Amino acid sequence: MTRSFLSTVLLSTVCFSPVVPFCVAADEPRAINPFGKATAKPESERDGVLPGYIEMSDGEIHPGFVYLTRDIRLSMYDKEYERKRQIPLDRIVSLEAVVKKEWMEREWRFKELASNEKLYTGREYPVRMVDYKATFHDGKTLTAPLAALFFLQPLEEGDDVSTGYKPDVDPIRFNVYDRQGKADTHNGMKLADVLYVKSIHLGEEAFAEGIDKAALHKKKPNQAKKSPDAGKSPQPRQSPTATTGEPRERESDGNSSE
Repeated sequence: MTRSFLSTVLLSTVCFSPVVPFCVAADEPRAINPFGKATAKPESERDGVLPGYIEMSDGEIHPGFVYLTRDIRLSMYDKEYERKRQIPLDRIVSLEAVVKKEWMEREWRFKELASNEKLYTGREYPVRMVDYKATFHDGKTLTAPLAALFFLQPLEEGDDVSTGYKPDVDPIRFNVYDRQGKADTHNGMKLADVLYVKSIHLGEEAFAEGIDKAALHKKKPNQAKKSPDAGKSPQPRQSPTATTGEPRERESDGNSSE
């Protein structure tokens, strides 16, 4: 008891002595004001922003800086290890769409409320099932369904890879889904009308390639055939005619005054 008391007194004398200041608050972290200014990276620097380009299914090219939501990784199922992998964007060289199946789905509706009987509405909408093949820096690949939101900060005039991320420029959003096509939004459309992300290429070389491809895509002439009546003033609309050229008879609605 006496020895323990003497040890405590001696330790207190050494730590609080002005001759030995190294014991005072040696392990205490520096106080941080939670309402003060952030001391992290400036806004012009953001982790996970990579140069590259995004190619759509209609051939349109979008070069710029690609990134995900902060602290979000790509979730892809690895069949070899039978688990989902959380992949940082900077581990990937490219993502390429692999169309598994696409078809025209019929639209059905229930005949009545609380009834299991369905009726075909006569309308169709396109549906597409897509996997994405991820290629990594070591050459390995992983093909799996993917659902993610990509952001692309487009290039402005005079920008290049050294320009970097600009926090004041609004990005373009690209949604990637493994199943595309819905009855409420794509009704009456064709498969070619439902655009999807065909590929994403990352890196400085891909960035330069995307700029060249985008310039070539803009220079391509319009593939649509020019109408022989193009350039003429519009003609007044005429009544619909049958294949014989004769006017169609107006169907009676039962409310005729005759």
